[in-house]
Amino acid sequence: MMRRTSNLTLALLVLGACSSGGETPGVVVLPGMVASVPVDPYAADPLDPQRGATRLPPEGTVALHEEDFPFGPGREEAARAGREWQRPFELTDADLNRGKQRYETFCAVCHGAEGKGDGPIIGAFPNPPSFHTDRLRSMPDGEIFHVITYGRGIMASYGMQVRPRDRWRIIAHIRSLQGLDPKVAVLPVETGDDEDVEAVVQPDEAPQPEASPEPQPVAEPAATDAPEESP
Repeated sequence: MMRRTSNLTLALLVLGACSSGGETPGVVVLPGMVASVPVDPYAADPLDPQRGATRLPPEGTVALHEEDFPFGPGREEAARAGREWQRPFELTDADLNRGKQRYETFCAVCHGAEGKGDGPIIGAFPNPPSFHTDRLRSMPDGEIFHVITYGRGIMASYGMQVRPRDRWRIIAHIRSLQGLDPKVAVLPVETGDDEDVEAVVQPDEAPQPEASPEPQPVAEPAATDAPEESP
């Protein structure tokens, strides 16, 4: 008799829990599944009404599967990145295809499909420099990575839009546009002075120094018949 009564009570509870109308629930068995404990993004924080629930991450936080970039903004830091920052992985054909796609998505609008600084937005903005100049052909990969990360001049930062590995892939595509081997990094070479750094360009593509002009003979002054002055 007791067992039959228990079964009947359980059945009534189940039926009561299932009965609901519209947005009105029946018996709430697990209230934590209905009323979420965490606050929603951008909602007011019940513990600190003066601040929103969305908080900035702690200083130095690195996103999952990303890498730290230990350089600040500015040209001096860009030059340092050119000396110290190198691609941390070997490129594959899939990486090169990805770099071309990312370049066409984010870069070609200003820099042009062939990197000549003639993208379709030109006219509304000044032309960016061509990637085919000697200066950009010999710019170290790490410095270009820094420019993509922080921007330079009127070029905005693409650090939020382009993930770090995609930045290296874009750089590889730029090297391909320049006629260089995209899988061979352009690195700086120390020449003995920290301020005297030149980049390595592939030998068959290295710019040749201009020949110095040959010295011209100096003409002798013409002799005159005028008598010398007396002392």
